[in-house]
Amino acid sequence: MFRNFPKIGYVLDNKILVATDIFRRIKLSSLAENELLLVDYTIEAGQRPEDVADILYDDPKLYWTVLLVNDIVDPYNEWYYSPEQLEALVEDKYGAGNGSNTHHWITLDNPLVCVEYDTAKLAAGEIKEVSHLEHEQYENDARQDISVVNPKFIQDFLTEFNRLINE
Repeated sequence: MFRNFPKIGYVLDNKILVATDIFRRIKLSSLAENELLLVDYTIEAGQRPEDVADILYDDPKLYWTVLLVNDIVDPYNEWYYSPEQLEALVEDKYGAGNGSNTHHWITLDNPLVCVEYDTAKLAAGEIKEVSHLEHEQYENDARQDISVVNPKFIQDFLTEFNRLINE
């Protein structure tokens, strides 16, 4: 992945060390303006970025394009979890047997708004409890649908990426 990145010199102990500039970033906006370039993809349970790249491009080494297009820096924590992985995450994060405990409260008219617990509003049916598991499921569901480079244009994308990274 980094072989096409530019080199940078660092001075250490009065010596110049040449290293790959892995922190070089490009703006995808110029690439993503073309509506035909990106297509929607739904991640199946258990699929990793390498699997998606292999399915779409016949090359698992192009996994980084899937991550780049979706602005994913940490594929272990920002990628879609399978049901088994999600269950393990909830147990690790909140403790064994605590998945059904309250994570937060929401209003029924807008489930994206978190509110304080209120006995009167609960009795009136205006607010609802969201468990740790429900919260993590909601977060996970938002990661399942991603954008990917249209397989027809992957070579064009790679060429343009290489050009931009070396500017």
